[in-house]
Amino acid sequence: MSEGKIQLLERRFIREKLARKEAERILEEKAIELFNANSQLKSLNESLESQVEKGAEDLRVSRLRYKNFIETAKEIIYETTSKGYITYANPFASTLLSFSNKEFVGKHFLSFVAHDYRDVVIEHYLECVINNEANSYLEIPILKKNKDLLWVGQSVTFDYETCEGKRQLVGVQAIARDITAQHYAQRKLELSEEKYRSIMENMELGFLEVDLHGKIVKAYDRFCQMTGYTDAELTGQDAVEVLLPDEYINLMEKNDESREDGVISSYEVELVKKDKGRIWVLISGGPVFNEKGETIGSVGIHYDISEQKRIQTELLQSKQIAEAAQRSEKQFLANISHEIRTPLNAIIGMSHLLYDANPTAEQKDYLEMIKYSANFLHSLISDVLDVSKIEAGEVELQKSKFDMHKLLRTIHKTFQLKVTDRNIGIDLTIDDSVNQFYTGDEVLLNQVLMNLVGNAEKFTLMGTVKIVVSSVLTDEKNANLSFKISDSGIGIDANKLSDIFKKFKQVHRKNETNTKETGLGLAIVKQLLNLLQGDIAVSSELGVGTTFTVIIPYLLYVQPNDQTTEAQAVEAVKNITELKILIVEDNRINQRYAGAVLKRLSIDFDIANNGKIACDLSDERDYDMILMDIQMPVMNGYEAARYIRNSDSSNKSIPIIALTAWVMAIEHNKAIASGMNEILSKPFTPDQLRIKIEQYYVPAKEKVVPETLIVLNDKIIQEVYDGDVEFQRIVFDSFVEEIPDQVASLQTAYSGRNLQKIAAVSHQIKPTFGMVGLSEYQVNLGRIERVIKHQSKLPKLEEQLLVDFFADLPKIMATMKKTLEQLK
Repeated sequence: MSEGKIQLLERRFIREKLARKEAERILEEKAIELFNANSQLKSLNESLESQVEKGAEDLRVSRLRYKNFIETAKEIIYETTSKGYITYANPFASTLLSFSNKEFVGKHFLSFVAHDYRDVVIEHYLECVINNEANSYLEIPILKKNKDLLWVGQSVTFDYETCEGKRQLVGVQAIARDITAQHYAQRKLELSEEKYRSIMENMELGFLEVDLHGKIVKAYDRFCQMTGYTDAELTGQDAVEVLLPDEYINLMEKNDESREDGVISSYEVELVKKDKGRIWVLISGGPVFNEKGETIGSVGIHYDISEQKRIQTELLQSKQIAEAAQRSEKQFLANISHEIRTPLNAIIGMSHLLYDANPTAEQKDYLEMIKYSANFLHSLISDVLDVSKIEAGEVELQKSKFDMHKLLRTIHKTFQLKVTDRNIGIDLTIDDSVNQFYTGDEVLLNQVLMNLVGNAEKFTLMGTVKIVVSSVLTDEKNANLSFKISDSGIGIDANKLSDIFKKFKQVHRKNETNTKETGLGLAIVKQLLNLLQGDIAVSSELGVGTTFTVIIPYLLYVQPNDQTTEAQAVEAVKNITELKILIVEDNRINQRYAGAVLKRLSIDFDIANNGKIACDLSDERDYDMILMDIQMPVMNGYEAARYIRNSDSSNKSIPIIALTAWVMAIEHNKAIASGMNEILSKPFTPDQLRIKIEQYYVPAKEKVVPETLIVLNDKIIQEVYDGDVEFQRIVFDSFVEEIPDQVASLQTAYSGRNLQKIAAVSHQIKPTFGMVGLSEYQVNLGRIERVIKHQSKLPKLEEQLLVDFFADLPKIMATMKKTLEQLK
């Protein structure tokens, strides 16, 4: 082998040796690196195992906590497949809906949704999936096992996965909370809002919002329709400058200030429309607040009242026309009444004077005809004026104490006297329940009863008119009194009963009765009962009779503990024959009539044809009284009375009595205001004039009587009989005939201590004593009766009153007989 080859081999060997050593070195280094890596890997593996174990424990704890949360939650928590079938439901679902867990799992969630709401739910969730939405909230009605309905608010999370580039739904998790109470509360609120929105729309209310500076923030549709503007045209504008006429600016500013203080106000103004026309609106405004409760503006609700204003204006004009017509009617009635009453006064007055002139029998018949016709004409005028005064509101209730028994017996005796020459009986029955005294309007009650009894008497040709009065207590202070007036007259057709209370309506045919009537009496009764807060009913049968029943409430009269006997304190000035009276009258016939009455009374008098002459005579001569007409030429009665009252003559304080045909309340008021003392309306009778004079100059105790006689209460006698001597004679005659036997019965009851009999007889006779002016005995008998009703024995005081009454009986009878002789 050549040296070259050997050297080549050596070099090759050396290179291989070096290469092997390098390889060994590298291998050793790699082995070391591998060892180190294995050591690190081992350490890491040990750490990873520890972390995996810890993670698994944490996951277990987390899963346990999540499971506990779901199973104790107070909401329904469930999961479904992508098709909607339930795979899990928490225990609360079973608790709330009363289904078992087995009844949930495998069921489609729609089977628990109210049937009529399922389409809504399907549509909603289908849209969510199509739009790949991750979450959704929906309020739905679901059914419990017993079919009760619950509303739940359901939050849903959708799980998707991507397959072949498409997202697909793989499952659903849902949480549903019971919101039944909130749902119905919200629904109630919505219904309420809908209701008031509907009301406002139907009322056509226009809304306008403004800020604190009066700038328009929002104009709603109806307001725009009302004014002709658009919302854009009004927004940002000053509401006052654009819409409000100048004359309403102060009113608006005042209400705006109130709104800023939180006060809601309403007022009426005109608004200027876009076309410059105007509309009337009723504005109701209130403040608008922000979330901090601060006032940031106001809202005005506008209601178009233009039509109402137009109607109101027309009604006002109509009212003014009607009032003018009513004034004209009243003036006409007053004028015609005055014109008729003036000659009527002479007719009635002269007929009374002719009765005293010893007329023949034939002349008496003629006088009766004149008297009948004049009284009927007087009644007609009075009825027409009564209706006019009632309708004009000139009749006012006068509530005072009055004697109910006396009023009823006076009416009874009045009609008994009236029918003495006819085959008619007038019966009065006063139930024990009716007290003697009440508080109310005696005059109006008298007018009602006089009309009704008079109506019954007129249409009763034979038989009886019955007046039955009873009472029912409504409480300890009030009672309803029943007045039943029955007759045995001709009766009324049933189909005409509804017409009897109409003015000027007469339901009787001419051939049924020869009695005249005005057709106003029952109309007046109806209107007076309205004033008295009473009521009236009627029943009737043709050929049998008619019954009117009146119910009126009254206040019971309670006698004060310190009440004393009323006394009439009238100072006797002089005998009436010593008087000097001035007659002021322009009508010569009435001058002659008044003069004739005074001459018959032996009273001296002068006559003045007008007020001016009366004033001159008053300055020159002394008088005791002036009888003053109202309507006269030159100077009327008002002017003359004022002159005399303000003069320095001796007549400035004497009584001035108006003798007038004017009967309207305003004329009476004017007479009193001018200084006159009172009114005596024409026509008047001689006795009425005499009584009026005696009121001022004849005292109640002027009559001189022996000590064995008793002084009668002339004031009561005057009120009861009003100068009707014949009526007074009949009553006094009945007293003298009947009372001794009745008192004897009372004495027998007292001797036998029969308290009930004492009370009954006292009740029976006490009104009679009142009617003859023995009011003190009437009061005492009433007291005895009341005490017995409330006590089981007669107290000493009341027993002494009874003993004194028996002792006074001889004096009572002597007084009655003496008075009766004077009357005869």
